[in-house]
Amino acid sequence: MQQTSTYHLNQWEAEDRILRTDFNADNSKLESALQQGVTALNTAKAALEAALSQEQQARSAGDTSVRQDLSASITQLSNTSSAAISAEQTARTQQDAAIRREFAAADASVSAAASAANKLVKLADITTSAGAAQVDLSLGGIALASYSVLIIIPRLIASCDAIYVRANSNAYSVYEGSAGSSNCFDNIYPYSGGAYATCYLYAYGTSVACRIQSEGFRGKNAVSDVVHSRVLATNIIAPPALQTINFVTNDASAIAAGSRLIVYGVKL
Repeated sequence: MQQTSTYHLNQWEAEDRILRTDFNADNSKLESALQQGVTALNTAKAALEAALSQEQQARSAGDTSVRQDLSASITQLSNTSSAAISAEQTARTQQDAAIRREFAAADASVSAAASAANKLVKLADITTSAGAAQVDLSLGGIALASYSVLIIIPRLIASCDAIYVRANSNAYSVYEGSAGSSNCFDNIYPYSGGAYATCYLYAYGTSVACRIQSEGFRGKNAVSDVVHSRVLATNIIAPPALQTINFVTNDASAIAAGSRLIVYGVKL
C-alpha cells in the first residue's frame, strides 16, 4: 500500500485490501496534525495579543509622560511670565520714583539758580530724531562769558552702562580732577537705567569746568547720589573755543531717538 510523503496517509490501490485500522490510523494522523495547527495558531495569537498589550502600555506611558512634560512646561512658562511681569512692575515703580526725584532735584536747581531777578534763561531744548552712538550739543551760538553756569539736563535713553561727557569730541586724557586725568568730563548713567543726571558747565578765565550730579543712581546694593567735577586742560580748549558738549555711549551702542537735551543758562 502506498503512503503520502509528508504525513504518510494511506493511498489505496485497486488490489489493496481496505482495513479499518488503516482508516482509523489516517484519521488519527489528521486529528493530530489539525490539533497541532490549532495549538500553533492559538500560541501565535496569544503572543500577538501580548505584544499588542505591551505596545498599548508603552504608548499609554509615553502619552502620560508627554502630558506631564507639557504640564510642567506650561507651569514653568506661567511662573516665568508672572516673575517677568512682577519684575517689570517693580522696575517701573522704581523708575517712576526716580523720575519724581529727578524732577524735584531739577526744580530745586532751577529755583535756586533763578532766584536772583529771573536770571535763568532756557537756551536749548533738543530732541533727537534718530539713534546714534554720539549726541552733540552745540554751544556755538552761546556766549559762555555771559553766564555764570550752564545747566544741562540730559534725557538720554540708552542700554549701555554709562555715557561719557566730552568737549569738542575730545577723547584724550585732557580732563583733570581729584582722581587724575580722564578721557571725559565724567560719566552719566542712561535715562532708561534708573538714574538721572544734571551737568553744570562753568567757563571762567581760561578754564572750563564741569560738575556732573547723578541723582538716584541705582547700584548693586543701594540707591545713591554720585557727584563728580573735572576741569578741561586749558592748553587744549579755552572757553572761547568750546563749541560742543558730546554725549558718547561707552560701548558704541545707540542713544535712542526721542532722547532730549535741555540747557539753561544763569546770567551774570
